[in-house]
Amino acid sequence: RKRSSSSADVKKDDAYWDRRRKNNEAAKRSRDARRQKEEEIAMRAAFLEQENLKLRAQVAILKNETAKLHYMLYNRI
Repeated sequence: RKRSSSSADVKKDDAYWDRRRKNNEAAKRSRDARRQKEEEIAMRAAFLEQENLKLRAQVAILKNETAKLHYMLYNRI
């Protein structure tokens, strides 16, 4: 049986494509937001890695200095 293309079908078709367009736009916004968040997390992780390296270097220097001071203190006796 052949379907007639009535104005109701056209309205349904327009509504369908409007929903699809809105959904596609929302999906794009969601992907863009996720990508932005992932980039921010990656930048923060890189910053924290650098800060961690600096702090480890400072700890090593302070441990070395503490060992020298202990050596000087206990060898004076």
